[in-house]
Amino acid sequence: SEVEDPGWGLLPRAVHATLVRNAEQARHGVHSILLLSAVEFYAFMASPTKDQTRGQPAPPCPFAFDVGFESDPRCGQAFDLGDVAGKQMCTMKGHTVLGNTYTRCDSPAILKAFIERVYGNRKVVATRMNEGSSRSHCAIMLTLLTLDASSRRFRQTQFSIVDMAGGDRPAKA
Repeated sequence: SEVEDPGWGLLPRAVHATLVRNAEQARHGVHSILLLSAVEFYAFMASPTKDQTRGQPAPPCPFAFDVGFESDPRCGQAFDLGDVAGKQMCTMKGHTVLGNTYTRCDSPAILKAFIERVYGNRKVVATRMNEGSSRSHCAIMLTLLTLDASSRRFRQTQFSIVDMAGGDRPAKA
């Protein structure tokens, strides 16, 4: 729907408001492009090295204990959830994600299809509280590229929403 729905959550409302503002500003020579991206993070946390554990190997990924696996090969990795062809690996450089794809968004319908693809690509495992509990953290990033035609001033703005793994565990959340 192109009309704001009162049942929408934060992300659809933010995208809709951005698209409405982009259309208004375009009439005044300020042109913007809204890009969507999503990255799935597995267990990005510090763990002891072999030296710190007095010669013993470091324990398996802490994430693995939570889901009952002995180890998980995805520990410490990031994947592009917006990639149509499958999960493309991403690289972290400081707090910046490199290698993720972007989807141009100019309507709520594009956002809806993007969110469906992102959540379809996420790794989920049933828990006692939630049949589709995520096993990873997911960051959905909105990037707004803006060019003011009269001043030739360019601006890039980014807004991220993070869905944390384990949020369905009240005792640990």
